[in-house]
Amino acid sequence: MFSKLTEIKGVGEKVAEKLIAHYGSEEEAVRSLQNLEFERLFSVDIPALKLIEIARDIYAQKHSFEYINLLKTQEAREIYPQILDALREHAQTEYARLRLALFYPTNNKQELERRFEHVRKARDFYETLDAESLKKLKDVLRNLKPIEKPKKTRIPGEVIVTESKKLYEELKKYSELIEIFLLESSEDLEYLKDYELIRYVQTSDSNYAAQVEALLQTETLLDSKTENCVPEEILSFFTENKKQILAACEILKILSKNSAFKNLKLEALDEKTFSEIAGKLQIEKSKFSFAAANLYAIIQECVEAANASIVEKAEKESLSLHGREVLKILAELGSRPSEIYEHLPQEIINMLRSAAEGWEEECARRLRIEDERIMLSGVFSEELRYPLQISQEKLQEVETWLRSEAKKAEFKMKRELAASLKDRAESIRKSIAVLLELDVLLVLGEFSARYGANLPKLCNTLGLGFRRGRHLLLQKKIEVQPVDYALGKSEIELPGAGSERTAVITGANSGGKTTLIETIAQLQIMAQCGLPVLAREASLALLDELYYYSRNQGDTSAGAFENLLKSFAGLSTSGAKRLILADEIEAVTEPGAAAKIISALLEWFGKDENTLVVLVTHLGEDIDAKVRIDGIEAEGLDENLNLIVNRNPVLNKLAKSTPELIVQKLGKTERAHSNFYKHILKRFIQK
Repeated sequence: MFSKLTEIKGVGEKVAEKLIAHYGSEEEAVRSLQNLEFERLFSVDIPALKLIEIARDIYAQKHSFEYINLLKTQEAREIYPQILDALREHAQTEYARLRLALFYPTNNKQELERRFEHVRKARDFYETLDAESLKKLKDVLRNLKPIEKPKKTRIPGEVIVTESKKLYEELKKYSELIEIFLLESSEDLEYLKDYELIRYVQTSDSNYAAQVEALLQTETLLDSKTENCVPEEILSFFTENKKQILAACEILKILSKNSAFKNLKLEALDEKTFSEIAGKLQIEKSKFSFAAANLYAIIQECVEAANASIVEKAEKESLSLHGREVLKILAELGSRPSEIYEHLPQEIINMLRSAAEGWEEECARRLRIEDERIMLSGVFSEELRYPLQISQEKLQEVETWLRSEAKKAEFKMKRELAASLKDRAESIRKSIAVLLELDVLLVLGEFSARYGANLPKLCNTLGLGFRRGRHLLLQKKIEVQPVDYALGKSEIELPGAGSERTAVITGANSGGKTTLIETIAQLQIMAQCGLPVLAREASLALLDELYYYSRNQGDTSAGAFENLLKSFAGLSTSGAKRLILADEIEAVTEPGAAAKIISALLEWFGKDENTLVVLVTHLGEDIDAKVRIDGIEAEGLDENLNLIVNRNPVLNKLAKSTPELIVQKLGKTERAHSNFYKHILKRFIQK
């Protein structure tokens, strides 16, 4: 296989640069692509057609086969996307829509059998799902995407600090995420004081450990492992892919009792593991985070309640002065020297102190930091006055401490979570890649079921044959009449069919001649894509080339005729196995010459043992080449002169034309002019 990205078809320098940026290195890109990790490839920001081109090439190299340019005309090339669109209608994920494009024509039998086996598994899996499970599965699959590469989101207000120059160079790999700082002198300590959190990686030769650890916002680390220094690097994988992980968990829950799912031999997946990971992904807010967020509001509530409680208590106390009078004095003298408070009765001082300290404890309770209530000491009681006031200096100190503790607590939780998840990222990615393939299986299974599609047989001889074949686009819209057809050495035996390699299809207008040859083209293309075909059974040769010439819309110019002849001339020297389908090509030239040209073409290609030809024409009676003529027979006209037709072709029988049927009809209904219609009808009989 390829060892460089530029050895892949469709990968030039610019695309290679994008792939390297996506995978992180060329080595990783090559490794991943060689392992057919399409879920990673399909996440690259390049056009879908380019992704498909790359995917096809690496898939072909991996399985040692070649995709072929089977579709040789514009009309033939238009059929493939119609087939692909019909498949993609059932897809729930963008991954499946791209992945289905790997079902592209080849003539490698081993590869086609590999795809057929994939279809069999898909059909078996689909048939095990009841309607409710299928609906649930589709709903969840819409939320499933390939694992996304974590974005480099910078961590603000934090820094990693070390005194080791060697470690500093190593830590610089995280510089996109967080600031890295080399501590070289005591003056550098001042620089650190402005950070909300200092991640200090201590080494054996640290000189400033004591000074750094003395800073309130310091968290000391004993090693430089990613999960310890920058747990965000690990956690971002899980947090940014949480939606995919939850979807995977739900899929496993739906399929937990599905025996077919277990028999697919997919990578072992554990719903419990997914649930556990999904539950951990929410970093819990610490009590310090809550306290920091609610500090000012709760402090204000408590100081107001404390002052109200003092008034209430003063009313009840038996003091040497009436309670309200004492408080009034204190309020009036509140701005005077504190010596005044020293001459107050001790019970008043005790009452103020008790209220202040009690409500400081209540503050700690409301802030959920009872164990750290000492930190609130002095918020109200630093200087006893009435009314109690908030010490702004102490409040600012508490806020700084809370925010620091909140940062450290969150950092600790991140480190613990990163340590528990660090080894699971790759298995999660592989597991989700497996689950994405379920959508491909569902598409193939549902397509087979909806259209009654079956896998064809690939015959070694040059021939094609099918029973109850149906036109894909018509089947999507209406109930169609199935048809049987065979040509060449086919394993499908039909009345009137020998081993002829060339055939002319005749019949009335709107009888289904064009639909028949389009159906032949669809079945051949689907078979060589490794897909089930719309037929009860089909046996088809592996071709190298397929040519389809659709009906020309009345262009009888010399240029159109010349181009058609050049096109056929280009086919005359090919030794490839091929199928030529042509629809009323007589329209590009004069009526008198058309039969001669068609006869000559049929005669020419009839000699080529590698060529099958099916040609639709209204000139069946005028063709003198030795070919089989098949007819889509009209059984008559209804009272409104609408065609009553059996669209299943009768092999080796020339069909009546529409004009002849109309003349017959008029001869029976227009009795006054019956002799006139009989005269015209004789011309048909003479022919």
